[in-house]
Amino acid sequence: MIFIKFDEAQIVMDTENEIISLEDISKRPDLSEVIKNLYCPDENCDAKLTYNRRSVGAYLSKHKSYDHSLECQLYSEELKRQKDMTEYNEMPGRVSDLGIKRRKRGSSQLLRDFLNPQEKVASKPRKKKVTPKKVTDDSTVQKISIKVVYDSNGDVIKQNGEGKVREPRFYNIFPHQITSIDSWKNIATGALITKVTVRDADNPYAEIEGSFEGQNVLFVLPEAFFRNNLRGLNVEQLIGYLKDIKGYIEDNPESLYIDTLCQSKEIDKNKLILYIPEPDFIGFLTSSNIKFSTLTDVAIAISTRKI
Repeated sequence: MIFIKFDEAQIVMDTENEIISLEDISKRPDLSEVIKNLYCPDENCDAKLTYNRRSVGAYLSKHKSYDHSLECQLYSEELKRQKDMTEYNEMPGRVSDLGIKRRKRGSSQLLRDFLNPQEKVASKPRKKKVTPKKVTDDSTVQKISIKVVYDSNGDVIKQNGEGKVREPRFYNIFPHQITSIDSWKNIATGALITKVTVRDADNPYAEIEGSFEGQNVLFVLPEAFFRNNLRGLNVEQLIGYLKDIKGYIEDNPESLYIDTLCQSKEIDKNKLILYIPEPDFIGFLTSSNIKFSTLTDVAIAISTRKI
């Protein structure tokens, strides 16, 4: 059985919904009721916790009948704990359409929340909807048969038989938060576009310069971006779309943000460079909070003067 111990938990009851530390649980006069309603402290997770008493002190662990939600920060930690007993093969490949949309949706929402913070309104406490998950132990842990290592020259790897396909993770992080430990990583980030440079179709290449919270960043669109995309867009189309954005930025500075999945190499904060390997990785957000999920969508909006 996999155990991750917790320093705190979320109490979820009809009259209460708050975070409580492990040491404060035992001080509660309604202890017997509280320990029946303890959940993972991550607000995106519905995993129930168990309060375990022992002679040298109590500890919290995940209830054996529940799993962390995929969005929970502790989900990846749980996978790490399972690593020694999980068998999988690493294979080069791309991210599926659904996987790209899910990753972009998360990064886009993060950018929108940062640029347009919403004032939190106190709401009436409500009980979480908890869905029991399949009980797992050492003999029943779901095996991940394939772990995809992102490669823009690869194919989308689909599930084969009973095995699972674990697609690569992209870390949501803003440019000013990136450090040397983020070298050689898959990253989801965004920035205000300040300049676009585009070469002609004979030697396709482009750069998108941006800035975020005082940190300059250069997004490089290499030749592979133009030659090897799954959407079937040809080089001329992509060059045209980028030139439309270039003209728009020149006429409307400080008006458009890029929101993208990308990759890093060796990080230099004085010259932060990130690489975008395929068109489907890019989305956009206007300063007026209009979202465009694809390069095609924003180019059409620009050409038809909808923005």
